[in-house]
Amino acid sequence: AVLDDTQGYLDSHHDEIEQYIQFKLSDEFKASLVGRLQDKMLPESLQ
Repeated sequence: AVLDDTQGYLDSHHDEIEQYIQFKLSDEFKASLVGRLQDKMLPESLQ
């Protein structure tokens, strides 16, 4: 039930959380994070 509550909280506060994350993360960190996410999402053959 805790997971459901958390998901509900995230859904209802999505914009606030998104803004907070954008505010807290430095551009450099965001760039490296995005890069790592893209690496994970790309099929192995494309790397």
